[in-house]
Amino acid sequence: MKPNSNRLKLLIGLKYINLLPLSLFGMKKHYTTIAIIITNTIVLFLLLNLIAYFIPSPSKKNKLEESYFSPNDLAKENPNILQEIHEGRPIKEIIELYNENPNVKSHPVLEFMTIPCNGKFYNVGFENARYNSFVNSTNIKSKINNGIWLFGGSTMFGTGVTDNETIAYFLNKIDTNNSYINLGVPGYRQRNEIEKLILLLQKGYKPKQIIFLDGLNDLYTNSGSNFNALETPSRGFNAYAHNFNFGFTGLSFNLVYAFPIVKLYYEYLAYYMIKNKTISAENLGKVYEEDALYNTKSYLHYKLGEVNSNLDKGMYLGNKNLQNYYQSNIILLNALSKSYQFDYKIFLQPIGPHLSTNSFIKDSITFKNNFHLYLNVKPVYEGLKEMAKSNEFPNLYDISDSHLDCKNPYIDLTHYSKSMNKKLAEIILQKRN
Repeated sequence: MKPNSNRLKLLIGLKYINLLPLSLFGMKKHYTTIAIIITNTIVLFLLLNLIAYFIPSPSKKNKLEESYFSPNDLAKENPNILQEIHEGRPIKEIIELYNENPNVKSHPVLEFMTIPCNGKFYNVGFENARYNSFVNSTNIKSKINNGIWLFGGSTMFGTGVTDNETIAYFLNKIDTNNSYINLGVPGYRQRNEIEKLILLLQKGYKPKQIIFLDGLNDLYTNSGSNFNALETPSRGFNAYAHNFNFGFTGLSFNLVYAFPIVKLYYEYLAYYMIKNKTISAENLGKVYEEDALYNTKSYLHYKLGEVNSNLDKGMYLGNKNLQNYYQSNIILLNALSKSYQFDYKIFLQPIGPHLSTNSFIKDSITFKNNFHLYLNVKPVYEGLKEMAKSNEFPNLYDISDSHLDCKNPYIDLTHYSKSMNKKLAEIILQKRN
């Protein structure tokens, strides 16, 4: 029996071995099918994202870019005007000047700051100040104390002009008894500027006087914001920096929102929520309630604000909201100026889209009927100008009409030319003392 038993085991083993290739072939076929399904799924997903990338956002029906020229457009269509604005500079150098404009990067306290740079046209360094031939890397540390600090957005910074064509440069050139420090940052609102002022004071620096040049960024940002004016970030996504931080949520979570199809889904969802009035501007602005979208669905809340500000008239907040914002800032500045013993002035700036003869506006009628900077900002600005006329705010000055007295005040839709910066410096000096 034993030999037969061994023989039986051998036969069973041989049969198993003979069946093994068939089994492996079946498994191979099975895995091939799975691989094909996975590959097709990935290809389909990528194809959908490619299609979504080219589908326009539902909120951007008005082609606003067609109502005004970019500098590159004007360089192609009418280079003579662009050269006249830049006082004869070659077109190639003008485009180079625009392209060299430095970007901003995140800052742990101030939301963001200008990226320090050392270039042909732009030089930014110590305490994020922009240099010129009067105040530069060799002497700024000795000039910042008891200097006159200049705060503002890109217009004070000098976007589109060289270091020696900014407001700060002309102030230093005209008034040689003082040092003017250019602390402007592209995109800053007055709230950011006050936070930067407080940070510099905490570091131990002591200014002689503070000058603010504001209006455009405050009005534009707040007129399309979901938040209280004092809590509105200069860049909407920065309000959710913690939620979308790579270290906090992990890589995979963040990548989801980078896909065009996901972005498009949220844009259309936000668009229909606003158009169908399933959510109101009042509810959008609720931050402190436990079930507020700001707390529970950050990305949707961000898209609701983004879409709403791009609709026909955006979120019109009215004069009172912005007046309260400036009043609150002035109360704080009054307290700071007394405690740290400095004087301050706030200048309501000229706004490019409000000038009908702006060389970069193609059709002023179409522009006024469609562009957010005109629709939302113009009515609110009139209220702020009335506020500046009152005796209640002696440190607030309206110089918004000064672009009427300059032949070529703008180097693009909103930023000031060399000649305009010189004129603003002269006006500021007249009212500073």
